[in-house]
Amino acid sequence: MKLSRIIQNALAEHPSAVHALSGPITLEHLINSARSLCPKQNKTIAQTLRQNLPQDLLASDHALSNSLQKLTNGAVVVCAGQQPSLCGGTFLSLYKAATAVVLSTHLNDHGINAIPLFWNASEDHDFTEANQLYLPPNKQETETQLCALESRYNEQSLSRTFITKDDHNYIKTLVARYHQDEKYIPEIDQAFGTWATRLMLLFTKNTGLLVCEPEWFSDQLIPFRQQLTSKLPELIKSLVSQTNNLSQNGYPTPIKFDPTQESMLFSAIGDQRTKLKKTTSGHFAIGDARWNLNELQDQLCKHPSEFTSSAISRPLAQQFLFPVVTQISGPTESAYLAQLRELYPLMDVSNPIIWPRATCLILREEEQQLSTFLNIPVSGLLKEELPHRIQLSENDNELIDQIDKSLRASLTALDKHKHKDSRTEFIRFRTDVYSQWRDVRKRTIKIQKQELKPKSKSLHRLKQLVQPRGISQERAFGPFSFGLPVNADLFHLLCERIDPFQFQRQLIQL
Repeated sequence: MKLSRIIQNALAEHPSAVHALSGPITLEHLINSARSLCPKQNKTIAQTLRQNLPQDLLASDHALSNSLQKLTNGAVVVCAGQQPSLCGGTFLSLYKAATAVVLSTHLNDHGINAIPLFWNASEDHDFTEANQLYLPPNKQETETQLCALESRYNEQSLSRTFITKDDHNYIKTLVARYHQDEKYIPEIDQAFGTWATRLMLLFTKNTGLLVCEPEWFSDQLIPFRQQLTSKLPELIKSLVSQTNNLSQNGYPTPIKFDPTQESMLFSAIGDQRTKLKKTTSGHFAIGDARWNLNELQDQLCKHPSEFTSSAISRPLAQQFLFPVVTQISGPTESAYLAQLRELYPLMDVSNPIIWPRATCLILREEEQQLSTFLNIPVSGLLKEELPHRIQLSENDNELIDQIDKSLRASLTALDKHKHKDSRTEFIRFRTDVYSQWRDVRKRTIKIQKQELKPKSKSLHRLKQLVQPRGISQERAFGPFSFGLPVNADLFHLLCERIDPFQFQRQLIQL
């Protein structure tokens, strides 16, 4: 993962970047911010989590129960999140979750009551993006395979997109292929988002990471959404101002919005999740429905589950529900969270520190053996600097040069004696010399290429394992991809080895 420019400038203590990210990215600032939050008891939210978390996992995971108790008594939250993805998603979700666990451990070590939280953004409706996971080639295959369920043509939230019988059978074959436990197979008619929540809890078992879905808090978010719609003009004005400030400083602004239509909410009424739009008359519109502000707030109160947050209001909603001290984010997230910098105080909540997630390269024994065989250093793998193809070695090129020199010497010698022989004989001798040189050169290169063939195959396979189809490993593969047991062992290893203060790719050797 390449750090975004705003993160790089914040690490270099550039004032504009530090301000946009709500302070320097240091342990000292994290500790001071956590102490200033003074979290209160949060019994209602803790009870909502307790009711919605899978009861069988909650009963068997004491660390999970402990985090709920800490939240009840008052604890700051280190928050990470990602939309649900097939088979639990890619490694980047685990890296976010591991960063949250490690940072919360640091805070607890400094006497601050802290818990890690993973926000499973199942209100998202982009099933095409969620429905993909790459599988590396097995011993009989040569290319990376794309794994996906049957297509969906609706635009419903992933919390309302359900596993079909065909989906169930397909995932069953994946579990069998990668020797996983059948408990990772979803039930027929189970929501895609619910399945993703369960898998994340299984991945992170016994680490205390709480996993939640936004729909669980529909009732608690009623006052937040009413406040949001009441303050919408101020929020839009502030968002425009901050977006312009970031652009002037040369930072990206990934949130694109129309100030005249933005409502910061979506509607889940009917079969589609659709953006709620503000009209020029000041009404809020969805399809044929029109509401003024009072009517909309009445709808928000009576039908809270029929409305969901947008990318703009989601971080604000998280901060309304939890005392989030820091948000774990990737490069694009860092940029769009910086756009929201001035919205938090308008909603009477504190600004979280924006913290870059860890980024890693996982090397199993196979990848390590391939890199050794190809003489590719680990530094090259970490930087994704793999050769395009295997080149002839310097010794091989020297041998071909020697053959070429021999040819030139032979031809020069022939030229000295051309006056002694007839023209026909001279041409015949010169042609024979050239033909012999050409045969020797061709045989030499053929032998060398045959010797290089295993290396070329090994390079192709290594690429498929660390940079499939030119995609970063963490964005293409997940635990299912590598055939790793989907249990807490891998995640515990990540938590042990990840350094959240090292803002460059880290090596995880299995």
